Amino acid sequence: MSADRRAGTRVLSDDRQSSARERHLFKGIATLLASRGVAALAPLALIPITLSYLGPAKYGLWMAITSATAMAAFADLGLGNGLMTKLSEKRSAADTSEARQLISTAYTGLTMVSLALCGSLWAALHIVQWDSVFNTAGSLPSHETSVITSICLTAFILNIPLALVTRIQYSYHLVAQSGLWQAVGGLIPIPAVAIAAHLDWGAVAVISISVAGLPLVNLANNIYIFTKQLPHLAPRISEFDRLAAIRLLKLGLQFGILTVIMSFATNSDNIIIAQTLGVTAVTLFAVPSRLFAQLGQLVSLINTPLWPANGEALARGDIDWVRRITKRMVIVSSGTIFLLSLPLLYFGGQLLNTWTGTDLHASLALLSGFAVWWILLAGLSPVFMVQNSAGLVAPQLIGWMSYLVISIPLRWVSIPLYGIDGVPWISCLVYSFTVLPAALYGYHRAIGRIAAVPRRLRCSSPKTPPLPADVVSKLRE
Repeated sequence: MSADRRAGTRVLSDDRQSSARERHLFKGIATLLASRGVAALAPLALIPITLSYLGPAKYGLWMAITSATAMAAFADLGLGNGLMTKLSEKRSAADTSEARQLISTAYTGLTMVSLALCGSLWAALHIVQWDSVFNTAGSLPSHETSVITSICLTAFILNIPLALVTRIQYSYHLVAQSGLWQAVGGLIPIPAVAIAAHLDWGAVAVISISVAGLPLVNLANNIYIFTKQLPHLAPRISEFDRLAAIRLLKLGLQFGILTVIMSFATNSDNIIIAQTLGVTAVTLFAVPSRLFAQLGQLVSLINTPLWPANGEALARGDIDWVRRITKRMVIVSSGTIFLLSLPLLYFGGQLLNTWTGTDLHASLALLSGFAVWWILLAGLSPVFMVQNSAGLVAPQLIGWMSYLVISIPLRWVSIPLYGIDGVPWISCLVYSFTVLPAALYGYHRAIGRIAAVPRRLRCSSPKTPPLPADVVSKLRE
């Protein structure tokens, strides 16, 4: 076969591979959105039930604890994100043995961490003054505050190793199935919480039932996937590997630090409001925030499947596909959130009052700030997915650290002066001058790493291997 003919055949094969990857990606996203569409309403359906039953003080405490757990997402040490990045490489190379070793190492390590955290939490139950932490003194009994806090934190900690299953499903193109399980986890608590509230089982029971749904469903998901779908990848304690743990931690801790910074930066609003205006004011901010947070769920649903897809494409050197899909997804992601924000802006205030049965006085300024915030995050999310799949964390760290250092003092000072309406606008302004330029720089740097590899080493044909492991490793250092 002539050189020209071989080149033409390889181009056709590359195109087929890219098209197949793209079809698979969009099919997965569409199915995921469909399966999670109903579940996205689950937190919204719980608000009128829980708010009316718990009252503003207890509900505000619950939301403050929820923000605290979101800020503690670093508890998995970044192993979940590191595992998804590494598994994309192993899947591309069809390396089942190393993939199982990585999975076993991640599960074993996080299970040990989870058990240690649970033991420490319950040992400190009567030592930590939770009413001082969440500023509930005078609003709620100290004992009730401690019990509610401990239950919420325990559910969060137990879910740390169980949540790894989602990363594995994404890495092995089981995106739609992952969405279905998450949807079930969101829907199951609704009737149970409604029954508990109707029978007046008490605030502790209502909150416990609500937070238990996700870890229980993730447990069932783990059992199903490792017994029915991917039994060859089932984690085994005997396959825990110290060197694999070091490799995962090296990458995972970078993601973990990034997660810490992002979590504190984006989930500190309720804590700051509780400290400056009181726990009751948290409800006035948290309820409309929760409404728009469903847009954030869509941002994650739309863009997270890009992570392993980009990882596979980058491992094969298919940078043209990465560039093309990133541009397309920036438009799709931000455009979707923009369109969905319009009815929330127009009907949001009335919807919140009707929905909760209270008069929350959610202003247009507050709702608009939430909408702009999520549009910004949606537009940059595909850009971050390229960096994540390449294991490039430093630019994101710089951007989010700058955002954290600047935004928190500004919010703390502005809330007593301007109330809660200005909080999302301050976030948007600081984000535009810190995270945005860092994200664009990181994207071009990630693409430039692969572009620097000689073309003869970059081939996306399914009949040829991905980039050599040593090349991929050096590119990601």
